[in-house]
Amino acid sequence: KIKEISQKAKVVGDHARRVFRSLMDSISYVAQALRNVWRWLMRVGEVCNRELGSPYVRCLHLFNEAKDRCERTIPFLSFLCYIVVIFRPLCGLAKVALLFCVIPNYIQSFLRRKVSDPLKDALERIRREFEFNISATHHFNISLGASKSLGEVATDIMEGVRLRLEPTHRVLGLFLHFSFCAILYLYLQAVRYRHRYLRDDTFDNMYITRRFVELDLRRAEQGRATVLPLTARECTRYISPAGIWLSYKECRRYGLQLVAVLRHVLLGASVILADYSLFWLLDLIRHLMQGEIVARAPVVLGISVNGSGYTSEIFRDVVAAFDVLQRGNVSVLSQRCVVHPVEPDYSTYITMGLLYGICFFTAVFGSYVARLRRLVCATYYPSREQERTTFLHSTILARRAGLARALYQATKRGTADAGQGNLLLFLSS
Repeated sequence: KIKEISQKAKVVGDHARRVFRSLMDSISYVAQALRNVWRWLMRVGEVCNRELGSPYVRCLHLFNEAKDRCERTIPFLSFLCYIVVIFRPLCGLAKVALLFCVIPNYIQSFLRRKVSDPLKDALERIRREFEFNISATHHFNISLGASKSLGEVATDIMEGVRLRLEPTHRVLGLFLHFSFCAILYLYLQAVRYRHRYLRDDTFDNMYITRRFVELDLRRAEQGRATVLPLTARECTRYISPAGIWLSYKECRRYGLQLVAVLRHVLLGASVILADYSLFWLLDLIRHLMQGEIVARAPVVLGISVNGSGYTSEIFRDVVAAFDVLQRGNVSVLSQRCVVHPVEPDYSTYITMGLLYGICFFTAVFGSYVARLRRLVCATYYPSREQERTTFLHSTILARRAGLARALYQATKRGTADAGQGNLLLFLSS
């Protein structure tokens, strides 16, 4: 009801607005004409004051010039020059014409007082006549009856929310278990590395650290044998922890990890390519089969059945059905039979690319990050790191001494085959 009343009031207001606008347009034309008359009267007054006011001013100017010239000519009889001042009031006769200039100003004030102001007041009263307000008061009573209490309703709502969030909770639970297993695996790997670091001198002991260089310098000062600089072959086995070059073991591990990642990347790329190729093929088929193939009979045969009786009626029905079939259009390929392929989910491709990217990053930089394990253990166990450094220095010296001894023995025996066999035997040991 309120809406209907408002709509009817709006219709009435629209009609009143159109009437008032038409009235304002008509009055604006009259106001424009009065404004033109007003401006004309103003220009007439200005022209009248400018043209008719100049004779009086010119007359006064002439009398003043005559008096001044007289005083300059006969200064000793200057009192006689004041006779001119006696006749100066005669210039007032020229001001009689100025009375005509007062008439436009009077007409302007009359129009403003009798036409413009009353017209504005009338328009304002008309505008106020069309102002109205609508107030509506509605009283209503609502009685509610429910078979459940507010607590039961709240419980049902929470149950619905729980059912909706159940898949999310399961995913989060699996992620929690996976995270726990991953952290446990990392912890066991760290414990295993610490155990081997403290027990085995040869485990991950191939880095030329700052302690190693200081040890070699001290031995050089004492006149003992040193190992620095390393030979070309030793540089492939012993490296600096902060260097970008990898050792032989690290290169082998790096190659195996990279090959494994590239194998999975190739497999994923093959799956993506097969998926998109299938979509492209089906979409191409759909594009080529957009038209309909309609089969028509090449020759129309006319068959007539003559006679009467029950049998003739049966034959006429059969002939009529055959005639409808050969004259009709048979759709061999219809749009309803065309397959509409679904476009692949590109977000899945992006997710797979991100996962493969993370795996590739781990395979490339994993060897460099793994060097931090030795740095952490060396920080917490400096004495053990010193022992491992001394052992590495001694190992390099022993390898060099053993190699030199083997070469000397091979040369002394005089047989290259035996020497090579002993050398290979020593290196393999």
